[in-house]
Amino acid sequence: MKEKAKAVGKALWRHKIRTVLVLLVVVLVLVRVLTPTSATAGMTEETAELRDITTYNSFVGNVEADTERSVLAKASAEVLEVLVEEGDTVEEGDVLATLDTSDIEYSIAQKEAALSSTQTTNEYNIKDAQTNYDNAKEALDSGLNSSVVSAKSQMDSAKEAYETAKSNYNSAKSQIDNGTYSSTASYYTARSEAKAALETAEDNLEDGEATVAACEDDLEEAQAALAAAQADETITDLSSYEAAVTAAQTALSTAQANLTALEAAVTSAESAYDTAKSQFNSAKKSALSSLSDSVSSAKTTYENAKKSYNAAVLAAEQQLETYENSLEKTEATADTTTSELELQNLYDSLEDYTITAPCAGTITALNISEGDMAASGVSVATISNLNAMSIAITVDEYSIINTSVGSDVTVYVDSIDSTYEGTLTWIADTATISNGVSYYEAEVSFTADDLVRSGMSVEVRLTNVDEKDALTISVDALNYNDDNTAYVYTLDEDGDVVTQAVTLGASDGTYVQITDGLEEGDSVLLVSSSDGFISSTMESRVDMVSGVLDAGD
Repeated sequence: MKEKAKAVGKALWRHKIRTVLVLLVVVLVLVRVLTPTSATAGMTEETAELRDITTYNSFVGNVEADTERSVLAKASAEVLEVLVEEGDTVEEGDVLATLDTSDIEYSIAQKEAALSSTQTTNEYNIKDAQTNYDNAKEALDSGLNSSVVSAKSQMDSAKEAYETAKSNYNSAKSQIDNGTYSSTASYYTARSEAKAALETAEDNLEDGEATVAACEDDLEEAQAALAAAQADETITDLSSYEAAVTAAQTALSTAQANLTALEAAVTSAESAYDTAKSQFNSAKKSALSSLSDSVSSAKTTYENAKKSYNAAVLAAEQQLETYENSLEKTEATADTTTSELELQNLYDSLEDYTITAPCAGTITALNISEGDMAASGVSVATISNLNAMSIAITVDEYSIINTSVGSDVTVYVDSIDSTYEGTLTWIADTATISNGVSYYEAEVSFTADDLVRSGMSVEVRLTNVDEKDALTISVDALNYNDDNTAYVYTLDEDGDVVTQAVTLGASDGTYVQITDGLEEGDSVLLVSSSDGFISSTMESRVDMVSGVLDAGD
């Protein structure tokens, strides 16, 4: 018990000591705080001003001529004359150099002489073959071929007989179906009468079925009335009800018997109709059989005649084809198209001996001189368009969202300290991945002046934000609340430091746009690093006291 009391007393003593030390620290701090100082001590003043806020993405690359063409010689010959020098400006089609054409002109003269001789011989051969073909074709077209004429006459007669047989068959079939054909008329009538009798028997059967249904209904009503009377203790005489039931039963029996007879009548009528129908179909088949045979026979005769005619025509055409093939063969062997093409190719190749500029630009390389031998397919000069320039750049995956084809860019050439306006003309659809980093290839075009040279290093700037005359302060003047809302320090009418909430706009990293909370000319205060002295001093003193007491425990 004494030990417990001693422990409690010791705890109370430590609490008193801690309280005294804390109060001592607070007094020291208050002395410092209450010491007269300027309200803006440790602060600098800044004025909200209108500035342009511009941010951009920056890319690097090298200048290349947008159009650069290598001029290739199209013929191998001696260079007679070179009409340009390196550095000259040329237009598309301008003559750069001429080559010796004496060899090709000699080849053209030889080819022309050979072609003329061949064409004269071929003209006579073709004329003879054409005459033979024309004579044979005229004989066939005019109908003078006796075998073809005879075969056609037989075919026409057979076709007429076939058409007559088909007409007779169709006429007889139509008469049979409407009952006017003599040999089947009686069967047609018997079938029609049997069908009518069947329809009458079926109608009578439907009436008999309706009568039975009515009698059944009457019997059910009489039986229901009798049952009701039997249940009614006030009715002692049931004879009339019983008589009604008996009469209904008798009527039902009579109706059912009549229905049985009607059903038998329908069965008999169906049998009679089936017999009449079968007899009519048999008579129809017999009547049409001979006519059908006549049609088949006439058709066979016509098809055979047609084959004979086609064979005769084919024989005559084969004879004509023999003449035609002979004419085509003569024309084919007389064809001078290849020689003419070769000659035309020689004429066309004369143009290859005059080397012209394929595009407008500047001669940036010249590889031939007078007396040299030009080789086909070998470059003799290079033409570059030094006004239209392009730059290949790479865009990282974080900047691609702000980048699109057609965007205006600024091109800065550091070596000549000049800036040019350009356009982003192409962006790859698919990223290139290198060492785990994704980037997109892109291209910028711009119009250069005489100072720009191919290969120069440039910086391409793509503007993201361009706010003109924006109200701004330096980013160092900003302070933030726990909810990340921004505020600045200002002086009120009494000269006391107060906070002013502000709404932020664009920022270029040095200055930030203020869209709400300040006006042009307003002053804001920038807090120096020493302004945290009071809070930091108090915290350090309290921490020191707590450490001493904890150590004493």
